[in-house]
Amino acid sequence: MLYLDDIEAKFESQGFKGTHIGINPNKDKSVLFLESLRSTQTVRCPYCGGSVCIYENGHLRCK
Repeated sequence: MLYLDDIEAKFESQGFKGTHIGINPNKDKSVLFLESLRSTQTVRCPYCGGSVCIYENGHLRCK
């Protein structure tokens, strides 16, 4: 669930859900924080099919 002042929104897509929105002090940039809904056991390497580890603090920058 995402909250911003009096706005509430639910965001879930492709195995992720939105947890909160960060806005800088100038209010001209924002970041949507996502959390994985998949466990380590359900994620496989796309090349070999083996198990992969999901670390708690993973980051990905999308443009």
